[in-house]
Amino acid sequence: MYYRRKLLLALIEKFDEKRIGKLSLQKLLFLICKKQNNPIYDFTPYYYGCFSFQANKDLSLLSSFYNLVENNEKEWKLIAEESYVDQLKNEDSVIMNEILNIDEVHNPYTLISKIYKEFPYYAIRSKRYLNNNEKELVQKEREKVYSQKEKILFTLGYEGISLDAYLNKLVKNNIALLCDVRQNPISMKYGFSKKQLQIYCSNLDIKYVHIPQLGIVNKFRKNLTDRESYKKLFDSYKVGLDEQKDELEQVYKLIQKNKRVALTCFEKDHTYCHRDCLSSRLRKDYQIKVSHL
Repeated sequence: MYYRRKLLLALIEKFDEKRIGKLSLQKLLFLICKKQNNPIYDFTPYYYGCFSFQANKDLSLLSSFYNLVENNEKEWKLIAEESYVDQLKNEDSVIMNEILNIDEVHNPYTLISKIYKEFPYYAIRSKRYLNNNEKELVQKEREKVYSQKEKILFTLGYEGISLDAYLNKLVKNNIALLCDVRQNPISMKYGFSKKQLQIYCSNLDIKYVHIPQLGIVNKFRKNLTDRESYKKLFDSYKVGLDEQKDELEQVYKLIQKNKRVALTCFEKDHTYCHRDCLSSRLRKDYQIKVSHL
């Protein structure tokens, strides 16, 4: 079992016979991760502050597939006899106990308020009522994000990062539309297949468009072992773009309408991805500013 799931189960176990609400679980997990040197979960600003789609998916799997936790009326309870608290790393056990010893974290309302005050960025999309103090802090964070209106074409790969970290990059840069330029948008990595990514973007009010014609056929991506093999592939791709003026024009119009658009594919390093060739061509043809995230 993944260690991150053991930590989730250990947190639920800490509540013994009581149930822990879904909101409280997400918030407590967030505070724990904020104290970890290498956080096991990332979080995205959502309707009630910080939220991890990955943690939510893990809980669903632990409930339906492993039958280790029980979900009832938006609350969780451990039903496994095995102790997961005993399986935690010492540093994580210390962090969890430290968080749970703070009085205000045991009331969902004071817990949420604590996080809104200490981490107001995660409340920028909150639907919860904000008191005056929270409102001032959150508004400053909203202005930082939503004041970004310059017309920019971003590029972003999902290699090596979680879904939540990926989505967070879109939110932080106030990206209005995600343009998927994979020829075949299927991924074994959670959250990055077309339908999943489309749903998660929609949850964050980010539009999603897939233009498969701008992707590279999978068979041409095999046996890429060094810079030279990548160069040959991309040189061929650049030539092919001369025949795809309609698709290039489509992306340009999307930028004109939405201003902040991100091209997405798999590779972390844009120089090893065709989105670099594509963004360079769009910059040349339409004088568009490009930023690689």
